[in-house]
Amino acid sequence: MLERLVYISTAAPDLTVPEVRRIVARSQMRNRQLDVTGMLLLVRSEFLQVLEGQRDMLDEVVGYISRSPRHQDIRLIERQPITTRRFDGWHMGLLVTDALADQVEALKARRTSVDAVIEAMRANADLM
Repeated sequence: MLERLVYISTAAPDLTVPEVRRIVARSQMRNRQLDVTGMLLLVRSEFLQVLEGQRDMLDEVVGYISRSPRHQDIRLIERQPITTRRFDGWHMGLLVTDALADQVEALKARRTSVDAVIEAMRANADLM
């Protein structure tokens, strides 16, 4: 069954944007093998990640993330079945911007939906 998983975490204090880019490059290769798609958003010192794939493959990726010292305070926002991927073909997109800080804060406070944040991520990624 195809699922979407969304989480927010705090980036390790010493993590740099070039390091994040290297991590994403490695993740793209692994995610391609696992048929996992999605996008990682870095806003200030927080990650918001959307992952899409089969349940067991998402479990594998999330297990890796949860053991990573680069993520702190991981908070699951959503995990649900989906019929179509929003990031089809994107084995891991990366968006580094503070422009979506308000949307991330609204999502954490449950004042906006995951879908609204995904649309904002896609719109900003398409501009890059």
